[in-house]
Parts: sequence; C-alpha cells; structure tokens
Amino acid sequence: MPVTMRRGAIALIDVLGFKGIWRRHSEEAVIRSMEALLAASQEDAQLATQGIGNLTEFISPVFLSDTVAFGLAAKPLDEANAALEASGEAELVGPFDEERLDSWTVWHMGNHLAHLMRRALVGEVPFAFRGAVAFGHFGLTDRFLIGEAVDEAAGFHERPNAAIVGLAPSAARFGQAEVPSTISKFIRYAIPTKASDGSWETWAVLPWGEIEDPQVDLLDLFSRTLVTEDARLREDVDRKRENTLAFIRAANEAAQAPMRAMLQQIAQLPLELLKHGRHDK
Repeated sequence: MPVTMRRGAIALIDVLGFKGIWRRHSEEAVIRSMEALLAASQEDAQLATQGIGNLTEFISPVFLSDTVAFGLAAKPLDEANAALEASGEAELVGPFDEERLDSWTVWHMGNHLAHLMRRALVGEVPFAFRGAVAFGHFGLTDRFLIGEAVDEAAGFHERPNAAIVGLAPSAARFGQAEVPSTISKFIRYAIPTKASDGSWETWAVLPWGEIEDPQVDLLDLFSRTLVTEDARLREDVDRKRENTLAFIRAANEAAQAPMRAMLQQIAQLPLELLKHGRHDK
C-alpha cells in the first residue's frame, strides 16, 4: 500500500501502566476496550470534521500494542476556504491563510485528544494516556508511520512522567493554544519528566471533553486507573499518579480562572451602577 504524505498534526500516545494490566484484566477485556475506544474515536472524528471542522481530514488511528498513532491533516488552503464558503460560515470565521489553518488543525487535535482521554478513563478497562503532538509532514497506514512530524512526536511522547499529552515544539508554536482556558484545549504546564531537568515546559492537553463536564471526578478516575499490584513498579506508578493528580488540579484551576476574573470585575463595579442596572429591569 503506497504511503500518502500529509501535512498536519500527528499524535503519538501510549498507555501508562500497560505492562501490568494483564494482572488486573483479562486479555479479552483489554482487546474489547481498545476496540471500543477505536470505534468511538472514529465516530468522534467524523463528527468533528463536519461543518466548520471540514477544514481537516482525520487519519484513522493505528494501534501498536499500547501505543496509538493518529493524524489530523489540514486540507489544501483553497479547498478549506471553499468548504467554509459552502457551509455558509466564511463570514463567521473569515478566510484562512496557511498559518491560521495549521493552528486550527492543532486546536482540533487537542479537542479530539481531550475526548479520547476522557473516554479512555471510563471504559471496561480504563486507560490513562500520555504522549505528544507534533506538526509537519507525516505518512500513516496500517503498517507504516513515517515523516518528520512522526520523528518529533516519537522523541517526545515518552517524556511525560504522568498521564499528560504535551505539544512538541512544532505544534506548540501556534498562538491558537493561548486562547482562554474556557474555550482552549490546552494549558501551559511544566510536565514532569524522568530527565535530569525534571520538567518539559509546553502546552498540555486538557483531558476533558467539554468545559461543562464535571471535572472533579478526573481525580478519582486517575487515582483508580494508575495503580499496580507489582511491588517493583509501585514507587514509579505512585509518582506518575501524584504527578497526574497535580496536573488535574492545576487544569481545574486554570479552567475556572476566567470566570473568577469576570466575577471580580463585576464586584469592582460602583454600587450605584449595579443598583441602576437592577432598577432598569
């Protein structure tokens, strides 16, 4: 099968604690959960690439044992803008240039990963993913995974010493990541690593599907997922779990910050202005 090279975002993620998963779950249950996650991921991607999301093309995931690779390719610029015109949304978001389209692709990859990570935690066999997203040229089939973006993602995807997916430099450069946390899929974070420097400063994917989802249960979900019965691995797994829980707490705080800022602004309004607003109703 020939490999078609595309330009877009490539995600390379793996399951933390997969080596000991067979002590807790049967092989059949693990396979069922992976197949269910694959089917749900493809369904999510079909929905995400409709309407205004029709600027990108989803490249189906490839499972390599506990590692998952999938891509989101930006459509050619003329084709993407034509799709906007056809959908009637060109006036809403305006025509795209190449830089903005690339940024849009990374944002949508974050959105897809957020749903995937959340869904993986509540399956028959829960999975906690870590990994990296890179942007550039890649080729992906059921047997081959090649390209400069793949090389970069592969160099970063095992760095997190926690269930966190970070943006490699080629993906982290886009300004789209810097929108407020209430609509962003990313948070600026120093991801803990095993390296001597101790952390990887980048944008990390917020691991929930929609901002209105209750997020506090993620602490419980990760606490129950990142466990082991193997005494030889316990110290390492405990560290990954604590690093992950610290990230979730920081992510929750970041998501709530814009609302708190708005409430503080309202609180600073003159009392007479607030009274006048009530009398007008």
